[in-house]
Amino acid sequence: MGRCLPVLLIFPLILAAQQRRPVERTVSVNLDALARAASRRPQSKVMPRPSRATARHAAPASTAVGGRSATVSPGGSAAVTGFGALLDQYGANPPDTGGAVGPNEVVTMLNSQVLVQSRGGQPLANFPIDLAQFWSGLGGFAQIFDPRILYDPSAGRWLASAGANPGASSSALLLAVSRTSDPAGDWSMSLIDVGSGGFWADYPLLGFNQNWVVITANLLVLPPNGSYAETALYAFDRAALYAGSTAYATFFDEQGALIPVLDVDNSHPEELFFAQATSDGAGGQIRLGVLQGAVGSETFSPGAMEIALAESWADTSPGGEDFAPQPGTYFKVDAGDSRLQNCVMRNGSLWCAHTVFLPYANPTRASVQWFQADPVQGTLLQLGRIDDPQALEFYAYPSIAVNRLNDVALGYTRFTTSAYPAAAFSFRLAGDAAGVMRTSQVVKAGEASYVAPGSDEGSNRWGDFSCTMVDPLGDLAFWTVQEYAALPTDHYPGRWGTWWANIVVTAR
Repeated sequence: MGRCLPVLLIFPLILAAQQRRPVERTVSVNLDALARAASRRPQSKVMPRPSRATARHAAPASTAVGGRSATVSPGGSAAVTGFGALLDQYGANPPDTGGAVGPNEVVTMLNSQVLVQSRGGQPLANFPIDLAQFWSGLGGFAQIFDPRILYDPSAGRWLASAGANPGASSSALLLAVSRTSDPAGDWSMSLIDVGSGGFWADYPLLGFNQNWVVITANLLVLPPNGSYAETALYAFDRAALYAGSTAYATFFDEQGALIPVLDVDNSHPEELFFAQATSDGAGGQIRLGVLQGAVGSETFSPGAMEIALAESWADTSPGGEDFAPQPGTYFKVDAGDSRLQNCVMRNGSLWCAHTVFLPYANPTRASVQWFQADPVQGTLLQLGRIDDPQALEFYAYPSIAVNRLNDVALGYTRFTTSAYPAAAFSFRLAGDAAGVMRTSQVVKAGEASYVAPGSDEGSNRWGDFSCTMVDPLGDLAFWTVQEYAALPTDHYPGRWGTWWANIVVTAR
Protein backbone atom coordinates (compact mmCIF):
# COMPACT_ATOMS: atom_id res chain seq x y z
CA MET A 1 0.00 0.00 0.00
CA GLY A 2 2.57 2.51 1.21
CA ARG A 3 1.10 5.85 0.15
CA CYS A 4 0.03 7.25 3.54
CA LEU A 5 3.33 8.40 5.06
CA PRO A 6 4.69 11.89 4.30
CA VAL A 7 8.17 11.64 2.78
CA LEU A 8 9.68 14.55 4.72
CA LEU A 9 9.48 13.18 8.26
CA ILE A 10 12.79 13.53 10.13
CA PHE A 11 14.55 11.24 12.59
CA PRO A 12 14.74 12.55 16.17
CA LEU A 13 18.31 12.69 17.44
CA ILE A 14 17.73 10.52 20.52
CA LEU A 15 17.92 6.87 21.43
CA ALA A 16 14.69 5.05 20.71
CA ALA A 17 12.60 3.47 23.43
CA GLN A 18 13.02 -0.30 23.59
CA GLN A 19 10.44 -2.97 24.41
CA ARG A 20 10.41 -6.76 24.28
CA ARG A 21 7.24 -8.00 22.60
CA PRO A 22 6.04 -11.59 22.20
CA VAL A 23 5.24 -13.03 18.80
CA GLU A 24 1.55 -13.89 18.61
CA ARG A 25 1.99 -17.34 17.07
CA THR A 26 4.39 -19.43 15.00
CA VAL A 27 3.58 -22.35 12.71
CA SER A 28 5.49 -24.72 10.42
CA VAL A 29 4.35 -25.32 6.84
CA ASN A 30 5.59 -27.14 3.75
CA LEU A 31 5.20 -24.93 0.71
CA ASP A 32 5.11 -27.78 -1.79
CA ALA A 33 2.26 -29.40 0.18
CA LEU A 34 0.36 -26.10 0.19
CA ALA A 35 0.86 -25.81 -3.56
CA ARG A 36 -0.37 -29.37 -4.18
CA ALA A 37 -3.46 -28.72 -2.08
CA ALA A 38 -4.17 -25.48 -3.93
CA SER A 39 -3.80 -27.18 -7.32
CA ARG A 40 -6.62 -29.59 -6.49
CA ARG A 41 -9.10 -26.79 -5.93
CA PRO A 42 -11.29 -25.45 -8.76
CA GLN A 43 -9.57 -22.47 -10.34
CA SER A 44 -11.20 -19.09 -9.92
CA LYS A 45 -12.43 -17.10 -12.86
CA VAL A 46 -10.65 -13.85 -13.63
CA MET A 47 -12.59 -11.07 -11.92
CA PRO A 48 -12.76 -7.34 -12.73
CA ARG A 49 -9.97 -5.26 -11.26
CA PRO A 50 -11.16 -4.23 -7.79
CA SER A 51 -10.95 -0.89 -6.06
CA ARG A 52 -8.06 -0.15 -3.68
CA ALA A 53 -10.13 -1.31 -0.72
CA THR A 54 -10.11 -4.87 -2.07
CA ALA A 55 -7.21 -4.79 -4.51
CA ARG A 56 -5.01 -7.19 -2.55
CA HIS A 57 -7.45 -10.03 -2.14
CA ALA A 58 -6.16 -13.30 -3.54
CA ALA A 59 -5.90 -13.42 -7.33
CA PRO A 60 -6.78 -16.46 -9.45
CA ALA A 61 -4.26 -19.28 -9.37
CA SER A 62 -3.95 -19.56 -13.14
CA THR A 63 -1.07 -17.50 -14.50
CA ALA A 64 0.70 -17.55 -17.84
CA VAL A 65 4.49 -17.43 -17.70
CA GLY A 66 6.33 -15.72 -20.53
CA GLY A 67 9.08 -17.15 -22.68
CA ARG A 68 12.77 -16.30 -22.86
CA SER A 69 14.10 -13.07 -24.31
CA ALA A 70 16.96 -12.49 -26.69
CA THR A 71 20.39 -11.76 -25.29
CA VAL A 72 21.39 -8.09 -25.00
CA SER A 73 24.73 -6.54 -24.07
CA PRO A 74 25.19 -3.64 -21.64
CA GLY A 75 28.65 -2.74 -22.81
CA GLY A 76 30.94 -5.64 -23.59
CA SER A 77 31.43 -6.91 -20.04
CA ALA A 78 28.07 -8.59 -19.48
CA ALA A 79 25.41 -10.55 -21.34
CA VAL A 80 21.73 -10.65 -20.39
CA THR A 81 19.03 -13.27 -20.77
CA GLY A 82 15.57 -13.29 -19.27
CA PHE A 83 12.21 -15.00 -18.86
CA GLY A 84 8.68 -14.17 -17.86
CA ALA A 85 7.42 -14.39 -14.30
CA LEU A 86 3.85 -13.54 -13.24
CA LEU A 87 1.18 -11.84 -15.33
CA ASP A 88 -1.65 -9.65 -14.07
CA GLN A 89 -4.82 -11.66 -13.37
CA TYR A 90 -6.72 -8.44 -12.56
CA GLY A 91 -6.88 -9.17 -8.85
CA ALA A 92 -4.05 -6.94 -7.54
CA ASN A 93 -2.93 -3.50 -8.56
CA PRO A 94 -0.13 -2.52 -8.25
CA PRO A 95 1.76 -5.81 -8.16
CA ASP A 96 4.54 -4.63 -5.77
CA THR A 97 7.17 -6.42 -7.81
CA GLY A 98 9.40 -8.57 -5.61
CA GLY A 99 11.57 -11.63 -5.92
CA ALA A 100 14.76 -13.36 -4.87
CA VAL A 101 17.21 -15.88 -6.31
CA GLY A 102 18.72 -18.92 -4.63
CA PRO A 103 21.24 -21.54 -5.78
CA ASN A 104 18.60 -23.55 -7.67
CA GLU A 105 15.36 -21.54 -7.85
CA VAL A 106 13.96 -18.10 -8.59
CA VAL A 107 10.98 -16.95 -6.49
CA THR A 108 8.61 -14.17 -7.53
CA MET A 109 6.33 -12.85 -4.76
CA LEU A 110 3.71 -10.24 -5.65
CA ASN A 111 0.50 -8.91 -4.13
CA SER A 112 -1.29 -11.51 -6.24
CA GLN A 113 0.71 -14.74 -6.27
CA VAL A 114 3.91 -16.62 -5.48
CA LEU A 115 5.80 -18.37 -8.28
CA VAL A 116 8.77 -20.73 -7.89
CA GLN A 117 10.78 -21.32 -11.07
CA SER A 118 14.04 -22.97 -11.96
CA ARG A 119 16.89 -20.59 -12.71
CA GLY A 120 16.10 -21.25 -16.36
CA GLY A 121 12.49 -20.09 -15.99
CA GLN A 122 10.62 -23.41 -15.73
CA PRO A 123 7.83 -23.22 -13.10
CA LEU A 124 7.83 -25.91 -10.44
CA ALA A 125 4.82 -28.23 -10.46
CA ASN A 126 1.68 -26.76 -8.84
CA PHE A 127 3.00 -23.19 -8.92
CA PRO A 128 2.04 -20.36 -8.88
CA ILE A 129 -0.12 -20.17 -5.78
CA ASP A 130 -2.09 -17.28 -4.33
CA LEU A 131 -0.21 -15.05 -1.89
CA ALA A 132 -2.93 -15.83 0.65
CA GLN A 133 -2.20 -19.54 0.23
CA PHE A 134 1.48 -18.98 1.04
CA TRP A 135 0.49 -17.46 4.41
CA SER A 136 -2.51 -19.72 5.06
CA GLY A 137 -0.79 -21.63 7.86
CA LEU A 138 -1.18 -18.54 10.04
CA GLY A 139 -4.93 -18.37 9.38
CA GLY A 140 -7.29 -16.61 7.02
CA PHE A 141 -6.80 -12.92 6.23
CA ALA A 142 -9.07 -10.44 4.52
CA GLN A 143 -6.08 -8.89 2.78
CA ILE A 144 -2.35 -9.55 2.53
CA PHE A 145 -0.21 -6.87 0.93
CA ASP A 146 3.28 -5.43 0.37
CA PRO A 147 5.10 -8.79 0.36
CA ARG A 148 8.89 -8.94 0.41
CA ILE A 149 11.20 -11.90 -0.12
CA LEU A 150 14.98 -12.17 0.32
CA TYR A 151 17.59 -14.92 0.09
CA ASP A 152 20.35 -15.04 2.71
CA PRO A 153 23.32 -16.67 0.92
CA SER A 154 25.49 -16.99 4.03
CA ALA A 155 22.90 -19.20 5.72
CA GLY A 156 21.09 -20.70 2.74
CA ARG A 157 17.69 -19.39 3.91
CA TRP A 158 14.77 -17.56 2.35
CA LEU A 159 12.97 -14.83 4.29
CA ALA A 160 9.57 -13.32 3.52
CA SER A 161 7.33 -10.69 5.09
CA ALA A 162 3.98 -9.01 4.44
CA GLY A 163 1.26 -6.91 6.02
CA ALA A 164 -2.21 -8.27 6.78
CA ASN A 165 -5.69 -6.81 7.32
CA PRO A 166 -5.08 -3.08 6.75
CA GLY A 167 -7.35 -0.72 8.68
CA ALA A 168 -8.58 -3.48 10.99
CA SER A 169 -8.10 -4.33 14.66
CA SER A 170 -6.75 -7.69 13.43
CA SER A 171 -3.90 -5.94 11.57
CA ALA A 172 -0.67 -7.93 11.73
CA LEU A 173 2.81 -8.30 10.31
CA LEU A 174 3.81 -11.69 8.90
CA LEU A 175 7.33 -13.16 8.88
CA ALA A 176 8.51 -16.42 7.32
CA VAL A 177 11.89 -18.19 7.26
CA SER A 178 12.69 -21.31 5.24
CA ARG A 179 14.32 -24.25 7.00
CA THR A 180 16.66 -24.94 4.05
CA SER A 181 17.71 -23.42 0.73
CA ASP A 182 14.71 -25.11 -0.95
CA PRO A 183 11.91 -22.49 -1.23
CA ALA A 184 9.33 -25.24 -1.87
CA GLY A 185 10.27 -27.03 1.36
CA ASP A 186 9.58 -26.32 5.03
CA TRP A 187 9.04 -22.83 6.43
CA SER A 188 8.53 -21.36 9.90
CA MET A 189 5.94 -18.57 9.87
CA SER A 190 5.15 -16.05 12.59
CA LEU A 191 2.47 -13.43 13.20
CA ILE A 192 3.16 -10.15 15.01
CA ASP A 193 0.01 -8.52 16.37
CA VAL A 194 -0.38 -4.81 15.56
CA GLY A 195 -4.10 -4.07 15.60
CA SER A 196 -4.67 -4.63 19.32
CA GLY A 197 -2.55 -1.54 19.98
CA GLY A 198 -4.96 0.66 18.03
CA PHE A 199 -2.88 0.78 14.83
CA TRP A 200 -2.51 -0.97 11.53
CA ALA A 201 0.82 -1.60 9.80
CA ASP A 202 1.52 -0.26 6.31
CA TYR A 203 4.50 -0.62 3.95
CA PRO A 204 6.46 -3.29 5.83
CA LEU A 205 10.14 -3.62 4.87
CA LEU A 206 12.46 -6.56 5.49
CA GLY A 207 16.21 -6.66 6.08
CA PHE A 208 18.98 -8.61 7.80
CA ASN A 209 22.65 -8.74 8.69
CA GLN A 210 24.77 -11.24 10.63
CA ASN A 211 22.99 -10.61 13.95
CA TRP A 212 19.43 -9.51 13.18
CA VAL A 213 16.43 -9.96 10.95
CA VAL A 214 14.36 -6.77 11.00
CA ILE A 215 10.94 -5.57 9.87
CA THR A 216 9.91 -1.92 9.76
CA ALA A 217 6.37 -0.68 9.13
CA ASN A 218 4.48 2.61 9.23
CA LEU A 219 1.81 2.50 11.95
CA LEU A 220 -1.42 4.33 11.19
CA VAL A 221 -4.23 4.94 13.66
CA LEU A 222 -7.18 2.65 13.05
CA PRO A 223 -10.14 4.19 11.19
CA PRO A 224 -11.87 6.54 11.27
CA ASN A 225 -8.77 8.56 12.23
CA GLY A 226 -6.31 6.89 9.84
CA SER A 227 -3.43 9.31 10.47
CA TYR A 228 0.25 8.35 10.63
CA ALA A 229 1.36 7.71 14.22
CA GLU A 230 4.89 6.29 14.18
CA THR A 231 7.22 3.84 12.48
CA ALA A 232 7.75 0.47 14.13
CA LEU A 233 11.01 -1.47 14.05
CA TYR A 234 11.01 -5.14 15.06
CA ALA A 235 14.44 -6.73 15.54
CA PHE A 236 14.70 -10.53 15.72
CA ASP A 237 17.68 -12.57 16.86
CA ARG A 238 18.82 -14.00 13.50
CA ALA A 239 20.44 -17.13 14.98
CA ALA A 240 17.40 -17.91 17.11
CA LEU A 241 15.05 -17.25 14.22
CA TYR A 242 16.95 -19.64 11.96
CA ALA A 243 16.91 -22.21 14.76
CA GLY A 244 13.09 -22.06 14.82
CA SER A 245 12.54 -19.72 17.78
CA THR A 246 10.61 -16.44 17.37
CA ALA A 247 9.29 -16.01 20.90
CA TYR A 248 10.24 -12.34 21.20
CA ALA A 249 11.16 -9.34 19.09
CA THR A 250 12.77 -6.11 20.25
CA PHE A 251 10.45 -3.24 19.35
CA PHE A 252 11.32 0.43 18.75
CA ASP A 253 8.92 3.22 17.80
CA GLU A 254 10.16 6.15 15.71
CA GLN A 255 9.17 9.04 13.47
CA GLY A 256 10.20 8.70 9.84
CA ALA A 257 10.41 6.16 7.05
CA LEU A 258 13.04 3.57 8.01
CA ILE A 259 14.62 1.61 5.15
CA PRO A 260 16.67 -1.37 6.40
CA VAL A 261 20.07 -1.58 4.75
CA LEU A 262 20.60 -5.14 3.53
CA ASP A 263 24.08 -6.25 4.65
CA VAL A 264 24.64 -9.34 2.51
CA ASP A 265 28.40 -9.65 3.02
CA ASN A 266 28.30 -8.78 6.75
CA SER A 267 30.73 -5.91 6.28
CA HIS A 268 29.28 -4.30 9.43
CA PRO A 269 28.28 -7.33 11.54
CA GLU A 270 27.88 -5.46 14.83
CA GLU A 271 25.53 -2.80 13.49
CA LEU A 272 22.61 -2.68 11.09
CA PHE A 273 21.96 0.63 9.34
CA PHE A 274 18.68 2.25 8.30
CA ALA A 275 18.38 5.09 5.78
CA GLN A 276 16.00 7.91 4.90
CA ALA A 277 16.26 10.48 2.09
CA THR A 278 14.95 14.06 2.30
CA SER A 279 15.36 17.11 0.09
CA ASP A 280 14.74 20.85 0.01
CA GLY A 281 15.82 23.64 -2.30
CA ALA A 282 19.29 23.74 -0.75
CA GLY A 283 20.07 20.08 -1.46
CA GLY A 284 19.37 16.58 -0.22
CA GLN A 285 20.23 14.65 2.92
CA ILE A 286 20.62 10.99 3.75
CA ARG A 287 19.90 10.32 7.40
CA LEU A 288 21.21 7.09 8.87
CA GLY A 289 19.99 5.23 11.92
CA VAL A 290 21.85 2.33 13.49
CA LEU A 291 20.82 -0.77 15.45
CA GLN A 292 23.69 -2.02 17.60
CA GLY A 293 24.65 -3.69 20.86
CA ALA A 294 24.15 -7.18 22.24
CA VAL A 295 21.35 -9.14 20.58
CA GLY A 296 18.31 -9.00 22.85
CA SER A 297 19.41 -5.78 24.56
CA GLU A 298 20.23 -3.77 21.45
CA THR A 299 19.77 -0.02 21.12
CA PHE A 300 18.59 2.02 18.15
CA SER A 301 19.85 5.51 17.33
CA PRO A 302 17.57 6.94 14.61
CA GLY A 303 19.73 9.98 13.85
CA ALA A 304 23.23 8.58 14.11
CA MET A 305 24.60 10.18 10.92
CA GLU A 306 23.64 12.64 8.18
CA ILE A 307 25.20 12.72 4.70
CA ALA A 308 24.71 15.84 2.60
CA LEU A 309 23.91 15.66 -1.11
CA ALA A 310 24.39 18.75 -3.27
CA GLU A 311 21.50 17.87 -5.57
CA SER A 312 17.85 18.63 -4.76
CA TRP A 313 14.74 16.81 -5.93
CA ALA A 314 10.99 17.03 -5.46
CA ASP A 315 9.24 14.28 -3.55
CA THR A 316 6.42 13.73 -6.04
CA SER A 317 5.10 14.88 -9.38
CA PRO A 318 3.28 18.24 -9.37
CA GLY A 319 0.17 17.74 -7.24
CA GLY A 320 0.93 14.03 -7.01
CA GLU A 321 -0.65 13.54 -10.43
CA ASP A 322 -0.01 10.59 -12.73
CA PHE A 323 3.15 11.69 -14.47
CA ALA A 324 4.94 9.08 -16.60
CA PRO A 325 4.21 9.18 -20.36
CA GLN A 326 3.17 6.35 -22.64
CA PRO A 327 1.91 6.12 -26.24
CA GLY A 328 -1.56 5.24 -27.43
CA THR A 329 -3.59 6.94 -24.69
CA TYR A 330 -3.96 10.22 -22.86
CA PHE A 331 -3.62 8.35 -19.53
CA LYS A 332 -0.27 8.77 -17.84
CA VAL A 333 1.17 6.37 -15.25
CA ASP A 334 1.80 6.95 -11.54
CA ALA A 335 5.56 7.33 -10.92
CA GLY A 336 5.36 6.94 -7.12
CA ASP A 337 7.37 9.13 -4.75
CA SER A 338 10.97 9.74 -3.72
CA ARG A 339 11.34 7.52 -0.66
CA LEU A 340 14.37 5.23 -0.84
CA GLN A 341 13.45 2.05 -2.68
CA ASN A 342 16.29 -0.12 -1.39
CA CYS A 343 19.73 0.11 0.22
CA VAL A 344 22.51 -2.48 0.39
CA MET A 345 25.83 -2.67 2.21
CA ARG A 346 28.65 -4.05 0.08
CA ASN A 347 32.39 -4.00 0.67
CA GLY A 348 31.98 -1.49 3.49
CA SER A 349 29.91 1.00 1.47
CA LEU A 350 26.25 1.96 1.52
CA TRP A 351 24.47 1.91 -1.88
CA CYS A 352 20.91 3.22 -2.33
CA ALA A 353 18.48 4.00 -5.17
CA HIS A 354 15.19 5.87 -5.46
CA THR A 355 12.95 7.82 -7.84
CA VAL A 356 13.41 11.59 -7.88
CA PHE A 357 11.36 14.31 -9.55
CA LEU A 358 13.27 17.02 -11.41
CA PRO A 359 13.76 19.92 -11.25
CA TYR A 360 13.00 20.60 -7.60
CA ALA A 361 10.79 23.68 -8.05
CA ASN A 362 8.61 22.45 -10.91
CA PRO A 363 9.21 18.81 -11.90
CA THR A 364 9.01 17.94 -15.56
CA ARG A 365 10.24 14.34 -15.32
CA ALA A 366 10.87 11.34 -13.09
CA SER A 367 14.43 10.03 -12.87
CA VAL A 368 16.39 7.41 -10.94
CA GLN A 369 19.00 8.57 -8.44
CA TRP A 370 21.64 6.29 -6.91
CA PHE A 371 24.57 6.89 -4.61
CA GLN A 372 27.45 5.26 -2.74
CA ALA A 373 28.42 6.51 0.73
CA ASP A 374 30.65 5.65 3.68
CA PRO A 375 28.23 5.16 6.62
CA VAL A 376 30.97 5.34 9.26
CA GLN A 377 32.67 8.54 8.10
CA GLY A 378 29.42 10.05 6.82
CA THR A 379 30.87 10.92 3.42
CA LEU A 380 29.40 10.70 -0.07
CA LEU A 381 31.60 8.65 -2.43
CA GLN A 382 29.62 9.04 -5.65
CA LEU A 383 26.16 10.01 -6.88
CA GLY A 384 24.54 9.49 -10.26
CA ARG A 385 21.23 9.72 -12.06
CA ILE A 386 19.46 7.95 -14.90
CA ASP A 387 17.93 11.10 -16.29
CA ASP A 388 16.72 12.65 -19.53
CA PRO A 389 16.86 16.46 -19.21
CA GLN A 390 14.64 16.72 -22.29
CA ALA A 391 11.89 14.89 -20.35
CA LEU A 392 11.27 12.47 -23.23
CA GLU A 393 12.12 9.41 -21.11
CA PHE A 394 11.09 8.87 -17.49
CA TYR A 395 12.59 6.29 -15.09
CA ALA A 396 11.03 5.05 -11.85
CA TYR A 397 10.82 2.28 -9.23
CA PRO A 398 14.54 1.41 -9.12
CA SER A 399 16.43 -1.24 -7.18
CA ILE A 400 20.19 -1.55 -6.85
CA ALA A 401 22.67 -4.39 -6.24
CA VAL A 402 26.47 -4.53 -5.98
CA ASN A 403 28.67 -7.60 -6.49
CA ARG A 404 31.93 -8.59 -4.79
CA LEU A 405 33.94 -6.59 -7.36
CA ASN A 406 31.87 -3.41 -6.80
CA ASP A 407 30.14 -3.71 -10.19
CA VAL A 408 26.60 -2.31 -10.00
CA ALA A 409 23.26 -3.22 -11.58
CA LEU A 410 20.27 -0.87 -11.35
CA GLY A 411 16.85 -2.12 -12.46
CA TYR A 412 13.79 0.09 -13.11
CA THR A 413 10.82 0.81 -15.40
CA ARG A 414 11.33 3.06 -18.41
CA PHE A 415 8.45 5.26 -19.63
CA THR A 416 8.41 7.26 -22.87
CA THR A 417 5.92 8.65 -25.40
CA SER A 418 7.44 6.46 -28.13
CA ALA A 419 7.32 3.04 -26.44
CA TYR A 420 5.13 1.22 -23.95
CA PRO A 421 6.29 0.95 -20.28
CA ALA A 422 9.29 -1.41 -20.34
CA ALA A 423 11.48 -3.37 -17.93
CA ALA A 424 15.01 -1.95 -18.11
CA PHE A 425 18.32 -1.67 -16.30
CA SER A 426 21.63 0.16 -16.24
CA PHE A 427 25.04 -1.27 -15.39
CA ARG A 428 28.52 -0.10 -14.40
CA LEU A 429 31.85 -1.76 -13.79
CA ALA A 430 33.78 -0.79 -10.68
CA GLY A 431 36.42 0.99 -12.74
CA ASP A 432 33.98 3.19 -14.69
CA ALA A 433 33.95 6.94 -14.10
CA ALA A 434 32.39 7.92 -10.78
CA GLY A 435 28.67 8.65 -10.89
CA VAL A 436 28.20 7.17 -14.36
CA MET A 437 26.08 4.24 -15.52
CA ARG A 438 26.32 2.71 -18.97
CA THR A 439 23.54 3.08 -21.55
CA SER A 440 20.08 2.05 -20.37
CA GLN A 441 19.03 -1.38 -21.69
CA VAL A 442 15.47 -2.67 -22.14
CA VAL A 443 15.16 -6.33 -21.14
CA LYS A 444 11.44 -6.65 -21.80
CA ALA A 445 9.68 -4.20 -24.08
CA GLY A 446 6.17 -3.09 -23.21
CA GLU A 447 3.43 -4.66 -25.31
CA ALA A 448 0.55 -2.20 -24.93
CA SER A 449 -0.57 0.96 -23.16
CA TYR A 450 -1.25 0.55 -19.47
CA VAL A 451 -4.64 1.92 -18.42
CA ALA A 452 -5.93 0.68 -15.07
CA PRO A 453 -7.32 3.70 -13.17
CA GLY A 454 -9.56 3.34 -10.16
CA SER A 455 -7.31 1.31 -7.89
CA ASP A 456 -6.25 4.36 -5.86
CA GLU A 457 -8.79 7.17 -6.14
CA GLY A 458 -8.46 7.21 -9.92
CA SER A 459 -4.66 6.91 -10.08
CA ASN A 460 -3.14 4.71 -12.79
CA ARG A 461 -1.00 2.84 -10.25
CA TRP A 462 2.33 1.16 -11.07
CA GLY A 463 5.08 -0.34 -8.93
CA ASP A 464 5.34 0.19 -5.96
CA PHE A 465 8.87 -1.20 -6.08
CA SER A 466 11.18 -3.67 -7.84
CA CYS A 467 14.04 -6.00 -6.85
CA THR A 468 17.64 -6.40 -8.02
CA MET A 469 20.15 -8.76 -6.39
CA VAL A 470 23.51 -10.46 -6.81
CA ASP A 471 23.56 -14.11 -7.84
CA PRO A 472 24.44 -16.20 -4.75
CA LEU A 473 26.41 -18.54 -7.01
CA GLY A 474 29.71 -16.73 -7.37
CA ASP A 475 28.62 -13.30 -6.10
CA LEU A 476 29.31 -11.85 -9.55
CA ALA A 477 26.25 -11.97 -11.83
CA PHE A 478 23.03 -10.03 -11.19
CA TRP A 479 19.31 -10.77 -11.33
CA THR A 480 16.53 -8.20 -11.53
CA VAL A 481 12.75 -8.60 -11.61
CA GLN A 482 10.91 -5.68 -13.20
CA GLU A 483 7.45 -4.68 -14.33
CA TYR A 484 6.36 -3.98 -17.91
CA ALA A 485 3.05 -3.25 -19.66
CA ALA A 486 1.70 -6.57 -20.95
CA LEU A 487 -0.79 -7.22 -23.72
CA PRO A 488 -4.24 -7.07 -22.06
CA THR A 489 -7.12 -9.47 -22.52
CA ASP A 490 -10.12 -8.45 -24.61
CA HIS A 491 -12.13 -7.17 -21.65
CA TYR A 492 -9.53 -5.08 -19.81
CA PRO A 493 -7.59 -2.06 -21.07
CA GLY A 494 -4.45 -2.41 -18.95
CA ARG A 495 -2.32 -5.31 -17.76
CA TRP A 496 1.03 -5.51 -16.00
CA GLY A 497 3.58 -8.26 -16.41
CA THR A 498 6.80 -9.10 -14.55
CA TRP A 499 10.08 -10.23 -16.08
CA TRP A 500 13.33 -11.70 -14.77
CA ALA A 501 16.68 -10.68 -16.29
CA ASN A 502 20.00 -12.38 -15.53
CA ILE A 503 23.00 -10.10 -16.09
CA VAL A 504 26.09 -12.27 -16.45
CA VAL A 505 29.27 -10.31 -15.73
CA THR A 506 32.65 -11.35 -17.14
CA ALA A 507 35.11 -12.32 -14.39
CA ARG A 508 38.39 -10.41 -14.36
